[in-house]
Amino acid sequence: MGWVPGSQANVFVANHDTERAGNSLNINSANNTYITATIFSLAHSYGTPTILSSYSFATTDDGAPNGGTGTCTATGGADGWYCQHRFVAITGMVGFRNQVGSAAITNWVSPQSEQIAFGRGSAGFIGINNADSDWTTTFTTSLPNNGYCDVISGKSSDEGCTGTRFTVSNGSFTATVPARSAIAIHTGQLGP
Repeated sequence: MGWVPGSQANVFVANHDTERAGNSLNINSANNTYITATIFSLAHSYGTPTILSSYSFATTDDGAPNGGTGTCTATGGADGWYCQHRFVAITGMVGFRNQVGSAAITNWVSPQSEQIAFGRGSAGFIGINNADSDWTTTFTTSLPNNGYCDVISGKSSDEGCTGTRFTVSNGSFTATVPARSAIAIHTGQLGP
C-alpha cells in the first residue's frame, strides 16, 4: 500500500467531525498549529485541500450560533462564527496555490525538525516555522528578482505591501519566519 495519488486525494486539517472529537487539530489548537498546518496543505502540491469554515461551540452537540446565520467579515467572523476562509493567511495561501498551480517543489530545506521551506518552481516560495523562536536565514529560490509581499501577513496594495515585504536578488532572499507561523511569497503579489 502507499499514498493515494495526489490527483485523487482530498486533504484537510479538520472537518466538522474531527474538530469536535478533541484529539485532532482545530481552531483552538495551541501555538497556531491549526493555521500553520492549513498553510502547509495549501502550499504543498499533494491533493486538493479543503478548508473548514466553522463556528464556536461549547459542547460537541451545539448547533450554529446566531440562529444559524453565518456572519463573516473581510478577515474573519463575528457573532460566534470563525469564518476561517476569510483569515488573511488562508486567503493569501489560496492565492498562492492558484498562482503556483502544478509547479514542482524546489529548493527544499529543513534545518531542524520544526522548520521547513520550499519553492514551487519559479512561481512561489514558503517558509514554515513551528519552533518557539523566530527563524532568520537566507533562502535559495527560483523566483525572479523582484520585491514580493508576504501573503501570510498581508497583500500588495497601491502603496506597497500591507504586511512584510521581501526582496529576491540573484536567487536568494533573507527572511525572518516568526515563531509558530510562516511566510509565503509568489509572483502574483509583487511588492513595489
